[in-house]
Amino acid sequence: METAPFPIIMDDPFVHFDEERLSRMMKLVDSAHQHQFIYFTCHKKMKDYWVDGTIINVSEIGNEQGAVV
Repeated sequence: METAPFPIIMDDPFVHFDEERLSRMMKLVDSAHQHQFIYFTCHKKMKDYWVDGTIINVSEIGNEQGAVV
């Protein structure tokens, strides 16, 4: 039987960190290669940490009823 690690879901967990602590946490998150992680944030600078990641801007998606966030 094959298994897979659970994904890690984070909702702006480091929003109040200074640059040094944020840099340390990003290195720690990067070391979790076996996990998929989903990171929600409103801070544009965070995409610079994961240049190979898939970025989905949910405010551009809307929904099936046509509502736009």
